[in-house]
Amino acid sequence: IARTAIQQNESALLSGIFQTQGIKAVHFKGDNISRLYPSPEMRVSSDIDFLIDAKQRDNVKAVMEQQGYQTMHFKDSDVDVYYKLPVLNVEIHTCLFEDHGFNGYFDDYLKRAVMCGEGFRFSQADFYIYAVAHFYKHYNASGCGIRFLIDHYLLGRAVADADLQVNDELEKIGLLDFKMKMDTIAQKWFADVYAPAAMDDFEGYILASGIYGTTEGNIQNKKAKLTKKYGKRSAAFI
Repeated sequence: IARTAIQQNESALLSGIFQTQGIKAVHFKGDNISRLYPSPEMRVSSDIDFLIDAKQRDNVKAVMEQQGYQTMHFKDSDVDVYYKLPVLNVEIHTCLFEDHGFNGYFDDYLKRAVMCGEGFRFSQADFYIYAVAHFYKHYNASGCGIRFLIDHYLLGRAVADADLQVNDELEKIGLLDFKMKMDTIAQKWFADVYAPAAMDDFEGYILASGIYGTTEGNIQNKKAKLTKKYGKRSAAFI
């Protein structure tokens, strides 16, 4: 509870400072999702995430250090990381996906964010589409656990009827089938809706994946991708 309160206060504080400095910093990831839980501390986040224009990285660094943060990583990837005792870890993202995947679909997301409450946020529909893509990225890499599915269930309930065109958007980036499979499992687990036995393997994979996946899952997924691309002999190189 204390960690959540500290993060929420700091998130609002930093957002206000960024605005006074002319920096558009968009709240996303855990800060958005925890608001959908019955109580936000039920969904603990390890860090605070903002999306910015890469041209503002130096300005953000100056703000963070003025606020007492230690710079842990800067310009060695698409994410800059800052830390301040006792529990504040802030990640400043310059893109939503480091490999710039999904055919550039998310490249203009920063422009689409609007002011909402104390800071910039994505629309519910835009954030839902991003969250499905983020879910898929983890699922397809090392696996991902129950928390991702709970998030998916709550985000799906939060998307208004008027925003149901998200299915059309997900189909554009090849994620509609994944989304519908996860919908089926989430409805079974959290709404007591029947799911066919064909979902059993997907459920077992999620149950065995901890929070962010496992090393074993990462290796097996890499083997499967290489085998599909190059044939069985490729697995020997992992």
